[in-house]
Amino acid sequence: MLISSGSRMIRKVRSLKNQQQMLVLVILVLMVIKCEEVNGDKLKSELKAILEDYHKEYDIQLKLLVNLKANSTQDMKRFFDVIPNIDVPKMLVTQFVPPKELNPLHLTFNMNLLTIAEVNSQNLNLTLMVLEQLLWKRHYTKIILLFAGEKFELPLLFEAALEKGFTWLLVLWQNQTLTYSPFKANVVIRLAHYSHFKHMALLNNFQQKVFRVADQDYAPRGFSYYNLQGKLIRSGYYYKLVENFLLTHNGCIEHDFLDVWNVPKLNGFQGFDFIPNQLGPFEDFLESDAFLYTNYWLMAPTSKEIKQSLWLTAPFSPAIWLAILITLITLVMLLCIMPSECRDHQLRQKRDFSEALLQSLCVVLYISLTSVGGAHHYKSLFHFAICLIFLYTGFSLTNLYTCSLSSIYTTRLYEPEMQRIQDIAHTNLRILVHTGEMPRYMGIQNLPSIFHERLTARANNSELQTERIRLNMSLLYTGRGDLIQLLFFQQLYMKRPRATIISEPVVGSHMTLTLLPHSIVIEQLNRYLHNVRDSGLLQKFKWDSQWDAFMSGKIKFFHDDAMNRSLTVAYFEYAFMIWSMGLMVASIAFVWEHGVHSHCICFKFFERIWLWK
Repeated sequence: MLISSGSRMIRKVRSLKNQQQMLVLVILVLMVIKCEEVNGDKLKSELKAILEDYHKEYDIQLKLLVNLKANSTQDMKRFFDVIPNIDVPKMLVTQFVPPKELNPLHLTFNMNLLTIAEVNSQNLNLTLMVLEQLLWKRHYTKIILLFAGEKFELPLLFEAALEKGFTWLLVLWQNQTLTYSPFKANVVIRLAHYSHFKHMALLNNFQQKVFRVADQDYAPRGFSYYNLQGKLIRSGYYYKLVENFLLTHNGCIEHDFLDVWNVPKLNGFQGFDFIPNQLGPFEDFLESDAFLYTNYWLMAPTSKEIKQSLWLTAPFSPAIWLAILITLITLVMLLCIMPSECRDHQLRQKRDFSEALLQSLCVVLYISLTSVGGAHHYKSLFHFAICLIFLYTGFSLTNLYTCSLSSIYTTRLYEPEMQRIQDIAHTNLRILVHTGEMPRYMGIQNLPSIFHERLTARANNSELQTERIRLNMSLLYTGRGDLIQLLFFQQLYMKRPRATIISEPVVGSHMTLTLLPHSIVIEQLNRYLHNVRDSGLLQKFKWDSQWDAFMSGKIKFFHDDAMNRSLTVAYFEYAFMIWSMGLMVASIAFVWEHGVHSHCICFKFFERIWLWK
């Protein structure tokens, strides 16, 4: 009896313990469920605060939602429940797509976007690959990772993000808000509040991070030389932009030479954080914001000076010379008509054509009529009014001619300049370009056909650089505005420059800096470039680069070949020709008048003989 009662007693104690264990287990399960609900509510409230803050401050216009682990509708519903509803367009990615089949978003969508991705340790790499392709060249946009998991290596995550260039990365994991410094990826930063992330994302201190910068020989953008003291000077306004940017942000520079003209493939540019040059719109590289807009221009020789023997006719256009001739003829006719109205018969007989022509020339040339003895013929007010009108005309013409001729003697006279690209058709000049730029120029539309017909390239591209720097204007050259300004800087002390530009641009172009596609300083650089442009430092860098190019011997100042001497014998060659023609005409008129007078005498002699008979 005692044994049976003891066993029953033990079974009761065991059942009581099992009930207690089950009760504890149920309580634990309820606590876990409650904690998950609390954590979900906290995550949702935190995300809502972040989205509302970012939407208000950055004008978010697109939400990119990525969840590659959503295998069912229930998983998708849970994902959407966590993300608060903000009234902006959404793009959802739930399946992995090979990067080659994805088009970057910057080609079709506005880039004021916010990316939210839910990841775990299994799909982390795939998610980063998808984000890399979708955010190509826009990797600096804002990204929030919702990490679902217990353990993972935070430094490895941030190192992978750094390789993709994700600098605005915020990780929410187990009620923690985590981020990292792009310049020290192995340092994990725990934020007390998400608002601190805005101050961490755009760091102005690069913490002595080393950036590899291309050293090149391309004035005025980037070049180097040794001064008289043997010190290496690196100059060029492109290089100065990069150097000043890195030094002001506590960065370090590592130089390595790069020949931008002789790189066989684009792989030759790999490894450089900055290339201080304009390489073109390559898809494999990242371009900064445009800090300057310029054009491609066509360099042409200045117009030639017209022959000095033609300067006496140059003050007036052909229309004015025609007006002077008509005025002279009209005045001669009026002076020939005047004697017919005179009452004095002897006075009427004195007037002839040669006298009227001589007096007309006196009026037109603003010479007194008394010098030819013609003033006593004008007796009436009508005659005086006619002479007064033409006297005013002669005064205006004489002074205008004198002033214009004096101005020509001072400044010299030149043929019209080429103003349009079409004007090169009137010359035999060819357009010499670099062999690497020939396809680009041939592909430019909306240009006169003569431009493409005159394009030429040589096997040795160094001849282009040599002839263009020497301003050998037996050829035409193309170039961006900054390069042409450097070449024309050599004409600073010339009275008459050798070269000029055709005012019609070939094509427009914006100036940018070239970086690696995953650059982590692109936003800081864009902000810096805007400040430099607005402050006027960009113009200073350009001006300094021109003087440094002169100090390095890459360019030199040209001087005029001969002094501008006026009043030489060549000036009066045409005047001598006019005098000779006038003398010849006067001789012909004299012979004609003498012949007419002799004919009249003979006619009167024979008439008297006839009447006597």
